[in-house]
Amino acid sequence: MKSDFPYFSLPTIFLLVILLAPAMALFQEFSVKDTEIKTNHGHQYEMLEGWEYHWGEPKKNAIPVSGWKAVKSPINPPQRKSRTLLWLRNKMPYENFEVPVLLIDGKGVLLTFEAFIEDRMIYKFGKLTSSGQGNLSGISSHLIHLGNNFQGKTLTFKVFSDYSNIGIRGKVFMGSESDLIQRIIKKDFNRFVIGLFMVFIGVLDLIIYRKSMKTTGAVSMFGILAISLGLYTINITAIKDLIFYAPMFWFNVYIVAMSLIPVGAMGFIWQIFRPVSGNFYHRIWQFHLGYAFICQITFILILNDLLPMIIGSMMLNTLRIFLISELILIAGVCVKDAFIKGNILARVYLCGFVPIILGGVHDALVGLGKIESSYSFVPWALMFFIISLEIIKRQQNIKTRHMLKTYARELEAKSSEKAELIRDLHDGIGGVATSVKFLSEMGLSDPSIKGMKNKFSSISALSSDCLIEIGNFMHCLDEEETDWIMVVENLYRTGEKIVSPLGLSFDFRENIDPHVKKPNSVLFLNVLRIYKEALTNIIKHSEAEHVFVRIDITKEKLILSIKDDGKGFGNDIIRGRGLSNMQSRTKKLNGKLTIDSKRGTCLTLELTLKAPL
Repeated sequence: MKSDFPYFSLPTIFLLVILLAPAMALFQEFSVKDTEIKTNHGHQYEMLEGWEYHWGEPKKNAIPVSGWKAVKSPINPPQRKSRTLLWLRNKMPYENFEVPVLLIDGKGVLLTFEAFIEDRMIYKFGKLTSSGQGNLSGISSHLIHLGNNFQGKTLTFKVFSDYSNIGIRGKVFMGSESDLIQRIIKKDFNRFVIGLFMVFIGVLDLIIYRKSMKTTGAVSMFGILAISLGLYTINITAIKDLIFYAPMFWFNVYIVAMSLIPVGAMGFIWQIFRPVSGNFYHRIWQFHLGYAFICQITFILILNDLLPMIIGSMMLNTLRIFLISELILIAGVCVKDAFIKGNILARVYLCGFVPIILGGVHDALVGLGKIESSYSFVPWALMFFIISLEIIKRQQNIKTRHMLKTYARELEAKSSEKAELIRDLHDGIGGVATSVKFLSEMGLSDPSIKGMKNKFSSISALSSDCLIEIGNFMHCLDEEETDWIMVVENLYRTGEKIVSPLGLSFDFRENIDPHVKKPNSVLFLNVLRIYKEALTNIIKHSEAEHVFVRIDITKEKLILSIKDDGKGFGNDIIRGRGLSNMQSRTKKLNGKLTIDSKRGTCLTLELTLKAPL
């Protein structure tokens, strides 16, 4: 089958992964533990440990002299309560570095801070007032030049945050500028490329489905999820700041990504596994879409100092709770579909979802100090998750295209049926109407009472035939109600009306497989016409006393046998128009019509029953 993604197919995805994996592994091979000193041609860097903290008072702007306490990590020290000002300090090493710098990695500092060596300010991020109040300044890593004479001196940070977290989220390193930049590239290269890869897949998906967006208004939730996960992954790297240093821009990217991840995740589940408008999953998706919009408006107001950051903190924490709850819900949906309903796409989804759970558990154990690791597998897990979603999307698209092709074939078949029914209507009811008109005109021109009565009697008979024709025609059109039991019942009633009034015995027997597919209009009407033509020939020509009809319907075949005990037709039937009509109709149905006229006459119609398109 032709690819549903003309610009981007699964082989292309896996080729990119295969080409990127060696490069990522090569860079990863050079990464080192953060706690070790790394020596390379006389240059060094090391991570600062052994932090101390002191909660600040807004009215006291000077660096505290006493009351410092040790803390394992410079983020969220104990006994914060409602404080928004935090002092952090560490002792500078005695090593000499070429172009010495201080690196705070991609997670940065929350939210605004100033850095001092002793009492000399060396760096400022955002605005801090004399009362210790600050503003939201964005998200960024920091590369701070130290100058000379820093060895053994005290490094102090003055940090403001009215967010739920306060302090240095990232790790702090000292060393040569070139070495630390190399460290950034080697450490974040994998994540940065994976992030770009996911954004690329998402953008390409939206481009490919742009026509669908214009015609139906439907947006690919896979595209939105891939882009938002990719932006989130890029945003946690420090490479982004080396390429484009814009803290406020990257903060907005972070908010957009965080807001749209649940929109894309729940929207994907809704579109693929529960595609019904107005159901529970659709309502959750609509809720997240509205919540994402509210988040954007809220943080625009926060950035312009119109709202406190605490409101944004509450909204993000609420969003995280929703996301965790919905991840559990999504996992439940996929487990049910995968193992109870046997949905292969749900199994593919779980194959991509499980690595995210394992990567998240690994990072949580690292954060709790249960295991030692400087590497996160979550970006890799996200990439494999996106690939699994791409597989699901592709399979779903192939299924949709197959359904559309099937529907197109059905429409074509319906169009052919319609043309056939119109011709049959013209030949059947049209012929009767013409005869009625002709007899009426003859009756008007015939002055005798007897002649008029004969004409009216013929008109009455034709009218009855016309009503029967209309009933049969309407019945065959009603495909929702028509099944083979009703068709056979119609054949029986039609045969009785034709044969019994003439004093002939009528023996009708049927055998119907209950699992046979429903007949279509053309099949029903043509079988009925052949059946009536055969009975009419018996009445007109056979001089029979008994008529035997048997119909057998299985999943594969229909066999209709019409037999009489009359004199037979010999060669006369070959010249008759009735046989020509029956053979023509049989040919349209790709069937077989046989006639045996040695002892009486036996007409047998055999049709192969095809499954509906």
